Amino acid sequence: MPIADPSPVLRLSGRNPPHAFVAPSPAAPAGPPPARVHGTATGPTDGRLRRVFMVGCPRSGTTVVQAALSAHAGLLTLPETHFFAHLLGGFDAWLDDDMDACRAGWRKRLGLYWRPALHRRIAEEMQGIGHPLGAGYRWRAGWTGRASVRRFVAGLDEGARRTGRHGWLEKSPDHIAQVEAIQALCPDARFIHVLRHGEDVVASAIEGEARHARERAFSGGIGHWVRRWNRAAAAHLDAAGRPGHLVVLLEDLIAQPEREIARLCAFLDLPAPVDAGRWESPGHVADLQRHPWQTGALAQGFQTPQRKFEALFGPQMQSWIRSHLADYPLLRETLAQRQQALIAALDGDTGAVAAARGAACAGCPHAGTARTG
Repeated sequence: MPIADPSPVLRLSGRNPPHAFVAPSPAAPAGPPPARVHGTATGPTDGRLRRVFMVGCPRSGTTVVQAALSAHAGLLTLPETHFFAHLLGGFDAWLDDDMDACRAGWRKRLGLYWRPALHRRIAEEMQGIGHPLGAGYRWRAGWTGRASVRRFVAGLDEGARRTGRHGWLEKSPDHIAQVEAIQALCPDARFIHVLRHGEDVVASAIEGEARHARERAFSGGIGHWVRRWNRAAAAHLDAAGRPGHLVVLLEDLIAQPEREIARLCAFLDLPAPVDAGRWESPGHVADLQRHPWQTGALAQGFQTPQRKFEALFGPQMQSWIRSHLADYPLLRETLAQRQQALIAALDGDTGAVAAARGAACAGCPHAGTARTG
């Protein structure tokens, strides 16, 4: 599974969805293979390592999903690396929905050579992860950003093979800002998007800012987190229904963990889990010394998180937040429509797949017309 090596100038393709950031290399596959409904007892049916990225707005439950999936799916996992966020940057431009600025920055950084300060920061983020890239992994002078990506992914592949895993799962929520670049550089990657109700995310982030002020992990204030959740929700919506992407709602996972974990494994073409509602947190999910706020998520598991919105905010602030957040029920409904065929396929309902595709084509200007020639 080679890593795509984009040309120095990455360009847009009119064949891709809006905001698609693609590598024009003719050798790169068009996208990840479609998810199969069933894996095998020994792993993926095609024998290829699964490269999985989990993204979302912080405080959305990504740590819980990561731990549960890693426990059941046989994937190598590790604490948040923020690798692509540090390497490629562009978060502020992404938050402003200025994708042209993001792409320009990505092109520049992929061609730059070794930067000591950047690599020290990445190394600090990856402390305590048990050398999943191999004990001999080192950053080297003379590596471009593009070479660093190749070595990073190859190291995770090596770690998965060395430990007998079906692939690996990298969970850094802020990589949602670099999804297009990651997909261009690693075309066979699959992305799991985790979405939680905006009110709960904002409340959790503000509480985290108060509890963990020393770490400065959730700074920015209420307005920032409202804006950040809205932008993440828009990114999830844009990805829903696209090949290689699955959006998971935290409330659904908590309500029906067996069903949702089974869907996730089917999406990755991995063996169906047994007793998915129970799991013990695997090693290297989180670095709790550096990220102590993740302790509660691992301890709670699939328990419904305590509702904090009304306790933290008064009536006026609640009204302001609700008026500025995207409409969650509408977002949920739209996501379900866009993922209808995929979810039906993951559940093995071929009739529902055909019906969903038929419904999607009903509004097509060519619907009902015969093609000749």
